[in-house]
Amino acid sequence: IPNSAIRHFKTYQVSDIETLERLGQDTIPDWQKAGNYKSPSNYIYIHKLAVLPLRLSISFQKQAKKTNIRESSLGVFAIFVDALGLALTSIDEASLTLKTPQLDSVYDTVDGVSDKLLVHYTDQVKRQIFKLLGSINIIGNPVGLFRNISTGVGDLFEKPVEGFIKGPLEGGVGVVMGASSLLKNTVSGTFDSLNKITGSVAGGISSLSMDEEYLRQRERMKMKKPKHVIEGIGQGATSIFKGIEKGLTGIFLKPIQGASQGGVGGFLKGTFFGITGLVVKPVTGILDATSKAAEGIKNTTKLLDDRAVIDQKMRKPRVFYVKDQYFLTYNDFDAEVNTILKLYKGGPYAND
Repeated sequence: IPNSAIRHFKTYQVSDIETLERLGQDTIPDWQKAGNYKSPSNYIYIHKLAVLPLRLSISFQKQAKKTNIRESSLGVFAIFVDALGLALTSIDEASLTLKTPQLDSVYDTVDGVSDKLLVHYTDQVKRQIFKLLGSINIIGNPVGLFRNISTGVGDLFEKPVEGFIKGPLEGGVGVVMGASSLLKNTVSGTFDSLNKITGSVAGGISSLSMDEEYLRQRERMKMKKPKHVIEGIGQGATSIFKGIEKGLTGIFLKPIQGASQGGVGGFLKGTFFGITGLVVKPVTGILDATSKAAEGIKNTTKLLDDRAVIDQKMRKPRVFYVKDQYFLTYNDFDAEVNTILKLYKGGPYAND
């Protein structure tokens, strides 16, 4: 437990019951009073222990493994099971919040205290298991989608209220900001779900190709994240082209490679891999293209937010009054109105 996370932590090395009685009779459990303990010096007394809440973000991606048809007792069925497991076990940014454990007047060993904390955190994880299940990519990470949409709905009501408290002009700006947030978060969440669904299905199907070189190249392409929709479409087109290319060339190269390595048996095995890849690789390319395009659209909304943060000023420019251009103490409302007048209808009032 980090020292910074402990608000109040006192320990006492206890040598006899009288020492505990001086600390407080209520802190002595009955089994201790009865003498049902062996080595008091191994125990510690914790007056109060309070740990700050832990916020975890969990992501998990099962790696595709090479399955040998001959060595596996299940044969081809084992390959399909592995592909299904690859698609179903992908989890992305599952958010868990483990509440604060509190221990008051505890007299126990260090191992006993550790067990209490372990039981507490295990129970917290069990209570939030639905968040892990709801963050599975194959079903579109509905927890993340709900989080995005709920943020937009919250802003739709909160931004106008915050604005109207300051005035009607700020209220109008708040309405626009709230509606924009709802649209942005809905689009971002929807395409993020589409990205996760197609990406998970593509990952499972691609493992059926049983082509390690192709899988490595696909993983390298996945690592390139599109910053915006244009990059997403471009990377998607590349995925489709690579899928078709690898599928067509594989049907000729795989039998040759198999024959050179294993004779007739290798030729038959290579032919099987080539025919499988002819179907699997183009389909995977199409799914990866859909995933990349969806990811590009999602990241476009984030890119606009980042630019807005960079371009955002701490306050509106100061107002210089009338033709003499004198200035007074800074006024938020005057600065807001002056900015709007300068932008209104191309800025005909910019110098008024």
